[in-house]
Amino acid sequence: MDMRAVMMKKHIRSFIQECLKPEEASDVHGFMENKIAVDALMQEIVKVVQKHWRKHLDERKKLPMEVKNNNEGDSPETEPTHQLPATTPQGIVERPPLGHGQTTHPNPGPARNVSNEGAPAAAAPTPPSVPAPAPSQAVEPVQPIKASPVVTPNPATLSAPAQPAVIPKAAPHAPAPLAAQVSFRFVNGKSGVEYCAKPTSSGADAATCKIKLVELPSDIGLSWDASTGEIKGIPGKDGSFEVKVWFAFGATDSPHTSKTELVINPDPKSLWKDLPSNREDPYWKADEDSKHVQGDNALMVAASKRGRSHAHVGSFRDDDFLLSYLPEGQWHIAIVSDGAGSAKFSRRGSEIICHNGGKHLKELLSGEGGMQVQQATEALHQARVSGASTDAAIGQLHNALFTTIGYTAHHVTKAIMDEFPKRQELGAAFKDYSSTALIGLCRRFPFGVLCATYWVGDGAVAIMRNSHDTILLGEADSGEFSGQTRFLDPAEVTQEALLKRIRFELIDDFKAMILMSDGISDPFFETDANLGNHAKWVSLWKDLDDKAQIEKKDVDVAVRLLAWLDFWSPGNHDDRTIAAIY
Repeated sequence: MDMRAVMMKKHIRSFIQECLKPEEASDVHGFMENKIAVDALMQEIVKVVQKHWRKHLDERKKLPMEVKNNNEGDSPETEPTHQLPATTPQGIVERPPLGHGQTTHPNPGPARNVSNEGAPAAAAPTPPSVPAPAPSQAVEPVQPIKASPVVTPNPATLSAPAQPAVIPKAAPHAPAPLAAQVSFRFVNGKSGVEYCAKPTSSGADAATCKIKLVELPSDIGLSWDASTGEIKGIPGKDGSFEVKVWFAFGATDSPHTSKTELVINPDPKSLWKDLPSNREDPYWKADEDSKHVQGDNALMVAASKRGRSHAHVGSFRDDDFLLSYLPEGQWHIAIVSDGAGSAKFSRRGSEIICHNGGKHLKELLSGEGGMQVQQATEALHQARVSGASTDAAIGQLHNALFTTIGYTAHHVTKAIMDEFPKRQELGAAFKDYSSTALIGLCRRFPFGVLCATYWVGDGAVAIMRNSHDTILLGEADSGEFSGQTRFLDPAEVTQEALLKRIRFELIDDFKAMILMSDGISDPFFETDANLGNHAKWVSLWKDLDDKAQIEKKDVDVAVRLLAWLDFWSPGNHDDRTIAAIY
């Protein structure tokens, strides 16, 4: 096999390496290693090339002279002519032999022979002769692809090209109308809350469209009012509902439709569970309670309800209250206590403070203690009337309240300390009963009303007046962080602490004395600073009268007050307890 065949074999290998997949290349390389087969194939290729080259030369001899020499008359002044590339038979572009080590792309593009001087293309070299293959090496010849010879026509003999046939234009069609660029949205609603809103539109065509109809699901409690363009009603379901809006861009325009969604959020209250507390617990008490007590010249009412956060998990009501009236002396007693949520037996602690405390205070007021408070109050009034100094009378009254209300606070602290040793099976300590204490005392005199309190912890105690600002009877104990406060403990019932925390007022413009846990004060006052805001107290009382009709002093007032405690306030789900003397 000559050098040309060797080089072709080499470049065939290069082509295989670059263009075929590894598994395909291995098969072809195997074939290439068969020297006999490759030599036979190359011989057949050479024979075919020689045959068609001779045929091409014979046909070229028959062409007219002007066709073969069509470039001989070109003058140097004429525009340079781009010559066709020299070709071998069958249109194969001739390439110069590759030198040793040269490579070429597997699919080279056709070569161009461009001459600015009208020089003819280089003649194709004559292919070398190859001996015929032996019979044992013969392979079936490859049929070549027939190609017409390349002929350069004489421009002088060419006629003008025929005009192309005229294709009739199709009748113009009106362009398809563009989709309306408008979308609609609705304000979210809430289940059980009245809804009234118009849909809003947006998009490039929103300014010119007019809503004709809004199709709503028939079972959600809402309907479309065409006269006002509003969706109205009270949603009875929550969820996301598909709504179809019909609209147009003018009186003669065909209606268009657009689908969107209307979201009805659930009533937050419906998400809270109300699981009963464990009645088998040794410190179980009712999840809610209410009571009213009619005195000779005032009504007392109170209600306490387990918070949603406790009801949701079936835990206990930690708050408690007590109302008591002592006919002898016409003393009205109201106590409110809020058990610490972090103390596992605080529900018992608040119960001891209210019920043991109320019982002990009644005993003190029924005896010498009540008489001392009465005499000190009258002395203060006399000092005011006479214009004399009231300091001695105030000190006398303060001491009398110390031996009644103060002693009561001390008594319940000792009662809690006596409680946990009795229940050793519970493994409790004093702090497990931690609770706040708001102890209130009220009595009407001919010259005014005496209100006195002992207050430790959060919540609020205040006196509301008809024509004057509200008087706060103490200060809320708030910690560094939200929810922190102080609780009744031995440190809060020392003589110094009791005298500091006991507050009293003798007023002649009495409307009500109110005691509450932070389950009420937090949603209505929000901050401790607002506890001194008279407008906030007025707003609270108005809400009580509007929704619980508290000024309607009938036997059902406590039931209405208990229902009022179920008011909704986002983020405020603690136990709620309130007591009023009015």
